[in-house]
Amino acid sequence: MGTRYKDAEVLAVTQIAYLDTKYNETVKDALNRTFAKYGEYDPIGGIYVLRPEYSDDAKAQAQLSTAINLKKICDKYNLDLSQWTVVDRADCGSGMYACLIETGYGDAVIGFRGSESYSTEQIIKDWGLADLALADSSITMQQKDASAFTRRCFEKYGDKYGSFTTIGHSLGGNLAAYAMITAPAGMEMDECYNVDGPGFSDEFYVAHAGEVQRAASKITHLRFSWVGSLLYPVP
Repeated sequence: MGTRYKDAEVLAVTQIAYLDTKYNETVKDALNRTFAKYGEYDPIGGIYVLRPEYSDDAKAQAQLSTAINLKKICDKYNLDLSQWTVVDRADCGSGMYACLIETGYGDAVIGFRGSESYSTEQIIKDWGLADLALADSSITMQQKDASAFTRRCFEKYGDKYGSFTTIGHSLGGNLAAYAMITAPAGMEMDECYNVDGPGFSDEFYVAHAGEVQRAASKITHLRFSWVGSLLYPVP
């Protein structure tokens, strides 16, 4: 079994998944690159502010906000993520985004990005086709892509890492749970954190009772808002 991640590390992963990282890039380098590209440091306020040339760019604003959130988590909890490296990632046409993070503990984390609102297209993909479609037993395209990426991680890196953990926030939390539930046979899955994401419908649990039963004890569902209270958590 892999390392049980601290709460602060779980929170950090939820933010890393929102960053547009590169292959084989350390989290520290990704953070610094995001600040350098989108931010200007305000020494009086002690904060980063958006560069003027990005004032009308909603995605740039979201990226800088994510970097600021991640830095606050690292500073508050004294987290050193300099050895954490994004070794693989998936950015699918369905809107599903995930990254495989090597943490240095001998295992790896698959972080799933949650719902985004920086463009009409992304709102439709996340809030419409992915979130609203959770109300019955049908499998969404993002869930299919999340499961496919998890399988890819196992096939490419199963011999390298002792186990895998899935973590996601909002919609990403549901995808993390779905990835855990549908992980391929033989893939050592340590734990899953659905951080304030929707659960599943009654119809889903009936249709996938066996898979859910096998994974249920490894899934933690943290709920802080109305989004995390949608539908039903894994029993």
